[in-house]
Amino acid sequence: MLLSRSFAGLPLPSLAGITVAALTLGYSLNHATPMKTTRELTAIIEREGDGYVALCPELDVASQGDTIEEARANLIEALELFFETASPNEVRERLHEEVLVTRVKVAV
Repeated sequence: MLLSRSFAGLPLPSLAGITVAALTLGYSLNHATPMKTTRELTAIIEREGDGYVALCPELDVASQGDTIEEARANLIEALELFFETASPNEVRERLHEEVLVTRVKVAV
């Protein structure tokens, strides 16, 4: 069941308190190349205590913030720093091309 939330006036799908947002950021896979490309990645944003935690499951990079917007912005910054500092080999090793977000039922 997808619930609807919005960010900056745009609807975002949500799963039981977890907001899923598409992030687009620029990066280069070659440190010697100043040209940047863009890639759309997944952001899962979840309330934790008084703030929010944002996770990009494709790269297992996370950040946090006091608001959804701050957590999302901090995750984008963390991802940009990752792409700036990681070797092309590390990017290839960590990048999961296909990430699916779904709900499951478990016996408790």
